[in-house]
Amino acid sequence: MPVNCCCKPSTKPAPVLALPLPTHQSLGWDDIAAIIQATPESIIFERALYDRLPLSRWSSPGGRLLLLGDAAHAMHPGPGQGARSAFEDAHALAEALGRCWPDVGAAGREYQEARVVRWGRWVRVWVWVWA
Repeated sequence: MPVNCCCKPSTKPAPVLALPLPTHQSLGWDDIAAIIQATPESIIFERALYDRLPLSRWSSPGGRLLLLGDAAHAMHPGPGQGARSAFEDAHALAEALGRCWPDVGAAGREYQEARVVRWGRWVRVWVWVWA
């Protein structure tokens, strides 16, 4: 657990609310508000979410050790782009390996150049839209 995390681990499963719920077709805001209001405060917990400044590189100097996905670019779940970005990383790495094989270091450097630039553009857009 990160040092600055405000979550406390719990070994007890959270109790399930025993409220009559309408069918999903008729579920509306009033139903959601009632469920939230009926939730005992003792079972509500805060989950810490952190942003991180973009890394300037995602590979070792030789290009043979690489970061992909959240290891390279952890992001707040608000935009819903985490898995998509990880798949894009994997695709970019596979393409670079295909072009540069058997020089894995060159493929790693090509992957890094392509993805760090593209990711930097996404971060600037994300900050502008979501800030």
